Amino acid sequence: MGMCATVICVGPFTPEVAQYLEYSPEYYAGTRPGAIVVSQLFDCCFMGSNISRGFAECLGITNAMDFNQHVLRRSAVDLPKLREYLATISHGDEYLKDADALERMLDLGWLLIFMPNG
Repeated sequence: MGMCATVICVGPFTPEVAQYLEYSPEYYAGTRPGAIVVSQLFDCCFMGSNISRGFAECLGITNAMDFNQHVLRRSAVDLPKLREYLATISHGDEYLKDADALERMLDLGWLLIFMPNG
């Protein structure tokens, strides 16, 4: 079985961040600012071990199965490289919005965790 990677996101809700979360913004209409919410980015789009490892490298992870590296650090994530990488994979353009969300969540100090599956 190949690896399928995703990013789990945990952080305080703000109306500004609603556009980046997993559900449509209207689902968050009653969510109070500061409530801790969980979301997911790049939901299983990186099917296959080679693609998932390339994705991990863009996130600053040198070994996708080294659990010590799974918490993303803003200083290690290479957003231009990630956007370039997305352009090279099938349907990667569909995940550019997730790259934007990743950038904003990192800037807001959210806990972002690389999660390989497989």
